[in-house]
Amino acid sequence: IAWLALTHRNGSQRLAGIRVYGGDCTGLNQDNEPLWRYPLGDELAGAHYGSINPVVADIDGDGRNEGLIMAGTERTDRFSPYTLLCLEETGQSRWSFTPGALAIEADGTPYNENWIAAFFLKDLDGDAIPEIIVLGNHYLYWPTMVAVLGPDGKARGRYIHTGRFAG
Repeated sequence: IAWLALTHRNGSQRLAGIRVYGGDCTGLNQDNEPLWRYPLGDELAGAHYGSINPVVADIDGDGRNEGLIMAGTERTDRFSPYTLLCLEETGQSRWSFTPGALAIEADGTPYNENWIAAFFLKDLDGDAIPEIIVLGNHYLYWPTMVAVLGPDGKARGRYIHTGRFAG
């Protein structure tokens, strides 16, 4: 009986999906019931393109799922680059990643208006823990960045290309 109760509790509390609507995201269990709510706020409301394909996966091999959410907004008064957010299974923020400056003007001023065009998970080194591959573009000019992130959100490597890759 204890095994059944434990299995039911863990199954009903396990993060299985994420829904983003307006300025909030909601973690969902396998029955599509809310587990937690995470306010994204004005800057990361997903208002322009929405949070494109949130991903739920165990990215560090600890047996618990994390949620990866690409969110951002384009507003008339300023541009907010897309950010990749990683949330714990409990809904707590684990880390965030923004592409950073991909290009520098002749006077040394960086172009910081870069967004994340896409991301996906792939085990590149065969250790059964997926790396996070992020494709970032400048919103107006051509530089493109491909970054490989570890489960801690830190870049293991970056490649910057002078042209544009499709996401």
